[in-house]
Amino acid sequence: MKNYAVDLEKKWDYENGFYLTCETSRIGKFLNHLEIYQQIIDLPGDILEFGVYKGTSIVRLLSFRDLLENASSRKVFGFDIFGKFPEDLELESDRKFVQQFEGAGGYGISRESIEGDILQTTKEYLQKNSSGKIALLHIDVDGMIMEL
Repeated sequence: MKNYAVDLEKKWDYENGFYLTCETSRIGKFLNHLEIYQQIIDLPGDILEFGVYKGTSIVRLLSFRDLLENASSRKVFGFDIFGKFPEDLELESDRKFVQQFEGAGGYGISRESIEGDILQTTKEYLQKNSSGKIALLHIDVDGMIMEL
């Protein structure tokens, strides 16, 4: 199973298709993210997203930053395993979850798209930015447990 490809020539078709076919909860997620972002505008700090998957939430947060603030107002970091879930999961329940999740939605953004592994880069970020501030922390790691 491969990650989907996007044809930039069809961007208007994608947008129209989204609004014509999406569940109301998808619009709700957009509005929730916007409301949360509006609450951090006057707060200093970075935005961190744990669990990038295909990148829609982080792109949404970057768009809000650029529209409501500016591109240099704060840094946005995305943490993920990028690509397939690890195959050496110990718990049977985790293995079943991954099989269902990837079967329904495919793989996340590949390492070739964005380099890094949440299991290593999170520790590195925390060590390098221990005195920094986090204005928004979005966690969506789908039940995977990680030890920092």
